[in-house]
Amino acid sequence: VRGAGVGDLLAVLRRCRHSGFPVVDTGRSNQCTFFSGLILRRHLLFLISSRAWEYEVLGLAVPINDKLAFVASGSGNAAGEDAPVSSLHISDEDRDQLLDLRPFMDPCPFLANELMPLHRVYRLFGGLGLRHLPVVDCREQVVGMITRKDVLPDIIEERVLAKSQARQRAERPGDRGGDSVDRGGARGASGRRRGDRSIGRGRLSRRAGVL
Repeated sequence: VRGAGVGDLLAVLRRCRHSGFPVVDTGRSNQCTFFSGLILRRHLLFLISSRAWEYEVLGLAVPINDKLAFVASGSGNAAGEDAPVSSLHISDEDRDQLLDLRPFMDPCPFLANELMPLHRVYRLFGGLGLRHLPVVDCREQVVGMITRKDVLPDIIEERVLAKSQARQRAERPGDRGGDSVDRGGARGASGRRRGDRSIGRGRLSRRAGVL
């Protein structure tokens, strides 16, 4: 967080379509990571497209016009804030630059503990209108990210059914029908891919794009 590489930020934006990302810090000892804040995808795109790291390199304060444009980018009102990552032309030299995300992140967003029951997570999204929810463990280390899509009733029902079917197959190892096992394996793999950021066995999973 004190020095996120521009090239690393671009790689995360290309790899993951989340609208928000948890930001981690390593503290003074640099021996462990912990949750520090949340930054929106649009904010990251705006910072990169406006070359915000140049102000840090020159030791200059961010101009007031750029600050206003940054705030507007969060609501989709600024030009270019939601441009595709492929349209950002960043040189190899700029990819090595470091960008301090602390002045631009939200330091106190809503969080979920990894043991939080599903019904409470659902109420958070429904009652507060959240689009994403970082998940942390008891040590404040980031273990996942939940999006609004992950808590849609149809998605939850599909995953619960897939787990139930997998459990039933595991309890009947002597059953015939290799084809059905193969199809089940494909379904299970597909379910795991779709459920990387969702719920498993009452706990929240451990995959997310982290900055």
